[in-house]
Amino acid sequence: MECLHNTPLHINIHTALNRNHMAICITQARRKEEIANMSKHQRQRAHFTEDRDTLLLVIALKDLAATTRKLRTALWCALQMTLPKPVKGQDHHVNKEATGAERCPSPFEGYSFKL
Repeated sequence: MECLHNTPLHINIHTALNRNHMAICITQARRKEEIANMSKHQRQRAHFTEDRDTLLLVIALKDLAATTRKLRTALWCALQMTLPKPVKGQDHHVNKEATGAERCPSPFEGYSFKL
Protein backbone atom coordinates (compact mmCIF):
# COMPACT_ATOMS: atom_id res chain seq x y z
CA MET A 1 0.00 0.00 0.00
CA GLU A 2 2.93 2.30 0.61
CA CYS A 3 4.08 1.78 -2.98
CA LEU A 4 0.62 2.55 -4.34
CA HIS A 5 0.29 5.70 -2.28
CA ASN A 6 3.93 6.80 -2.77
CA THR A 7 4.11 7.91 0.86
CA PRO A 8 4.93 6.00 4.02
CA LEU A 9 1.99 4.83 6.07
CA HIS A 10 1.32 6.14 9.56
CA ILE A 11 3.56 4.78 12.32
CA ASN A 12 0.55 3.24 14.10
CA ILE A 13 0.01 0.91 11.14
CA HIS A 14 3.61 -0.28 11.35
CA THR A 15 3.25 -0.67 15.12
CA ALA A 16 0.12 -2.81 14.69
CA LEU A 17 1.96 -5.01 12.16
CA ASN A 18 4.92 -5.47 14.51
CA ARG A 19 2.74 -6.25 17.53
CA ASN A 20 0.72 -8.80 15.57
CA HIS A 21 3.92 -10.47 14.34
CA MET A 22 5.23 -10.59 17.90
CA ALA A 23 1.95 -12.11 19.14
CA ILE A 24 2.16 -14.79 16.42
CA CYS A 25 5.73 -15.67 17.43
CA ILE A 26 4.80 -15.84 21.13
CA THR A 27 1.78 -18.06 20.38
CA GLN A 28 3.93 -20.40 18.30
CA ALA A 29 6.54 -20.59 21.07
CA ARG A 30 3.89 -21.31 23.73
CA ARG A 31 2.41 -24.07 21.59
CA LYS A 32 5.85 -25.65 21.03
CA GLU A 33 6.51 -25.49 24.79
CA GLU A 34 3.15 -27.08 25.50
CA ILE A 35 3.80 -29.94 23.08
CA ALA A 36 7.31 -30.51 24.42
CA ASN A 37 6.12 -30.46 28.03
CA MET A 38 3.20 -32.78 27.29
CA SER A 39 5.47 -35.52 26.03
CA LYS A 40 7.82 -34.99 28.97
CA HIS A 41 4.99 -34.99 31.54
CA GLN A 42 3.32 -38.11 30.14
CA ARG A 43 6.23 -40.02 31.55
CA GLN A 44 6.14 -38.15 34.89
CA ARG A 45 2.33 -37.73 35.27
CA ALA A 46 2.53 -34.07 36.38
CA HIS A 47 -0.76 -32.19 35.95
CA PHE A 48 0.20 -28.81 37.43
CA THR A 49 2.61 -27.88 34.65
CA GLU A 50 0.08 -28.95 32.01
CA ASP A 51 -2.41 -26.47 33.45
CA ARG A 52 0.28 -23.78 33.52
CA ASP A 53 1.24 -24.47 29.90
CA THR A 54 -2.40 -24.38 28.85
CA LEU A 55 -2.97 -21.12 30.70
CA LEU A 56 0.06 -19.51 29.04
CA LEU A 57 -1.19 -20.66 25.64
CA VAL A 58 -4.67 -19.28 26.34
CA ILE A 59 -3.18 -15.91 27.29
CA ALA A 60 -1.06 -15.90 24.13
CA LEU A 61 -4.11 -16.73 21.99
CA LYS A 62 -6.15 -13.99 23.67
CA ASP A 63 -3.38 -11.48 22.93
CA LEU A 64 -3.16 -12.74 19.35
CA ALA A 65 -6.90 -12.23 18.86
CA ALA A 66 -6.70 -8.67 20.22
CA THR A 67 -3.71 -7.72 18.07
CA THR A 68 -5.36 -9.26 15.00
CA ARG A 69 -8.46 -7.10 15.49
CA LYS A 70 -6.30 -3.99 15.85
CA LEU A 71 -4.26 -4.97 12.79
CA ARG A 72 -7.38 -5.46 10.67
CA THR A 73 -8.55 -1.98 11.65
CA ALA A 74 -5.14 -0.46 10.89
CA LEU A 75 -4.99 -2.16 7.49
CA TRP A 76 -8.50 -0.97 6.68
CA CYS A 77 -7.39 2.59 7.46
CA ALA A 78 -4.32 2.14 5.26
CA LEU A 79 -6.53 0.89 2.45
CA GLN A 80 -8.83 3.89 2.78
CA MET A 81 -5.83 6.21 2.54
CA THR A 82 -4.53 4.30 -0.49
CA LEU A 83 -7.76 4.23 -2.50
CA PRO A 84 -8.14 6.96 -5.11
CA LYS A 85 -10.63 9.69 -4.40
CA PRO A 86 -13.96 9.06 -6.14
CA VAL A 87 -14.74 11.13 -9.21
CA LYS A 88 -17.46 13.64 -8.48
CA GLY A 89 -20.40 13.13 -10.75
CA GLN A 90 -23.56 15.07 -11.43
CA ASP A 91 -25.94 14.86 -8.47
CA HIS A 92 -29.41 14.58 -9.98
CA HIS A 93 -31.21 14.45 -6.64
CA VAL A 94 -30.03 17.75 -5.16
CA ASN A 95 -30.20 21.06 -6.96
CA LYS A 96 -27.58 23.37 -5.41
CA GLU A 97 -29.29 26.49 -6.74
CA ALA A 98 -32.59 25.43 -5.16
CA THR A 99 -31.01 24.96 -1.72
CA GLY A 100 -29.40 28.42 -1.84
CA ALA A 101 -26.27 27.28 0.02
CA GLU A 102 -22.99 25.90 -1.19
CA ARG A 103 -21.95 22.76 0.60
CA CYS A 104 -18.38 22.13 1.67
CA PRO A 105 -17.04 19.02 -0.04
CA SER A 106 -16.80 16.14 2.36
CA PRO A 107 -13.72 13.90 2.25
CA PHE A 108 -16.09 10.94 2.64
CA GLU A 109 -18.37 11.86 -0.26
CA GLY A 110 -18.86 8.88 -2.51
CA TYR A 111 -18.01 6.29 0.16
CA SER A 112 -20.51 4.22 2.09
CA PHE A 113 -19.78 3.48 5.75
CA LYS A 114 -21.82 1.21 7.99
CA LEU A 115 -21.19 0.79 11.70
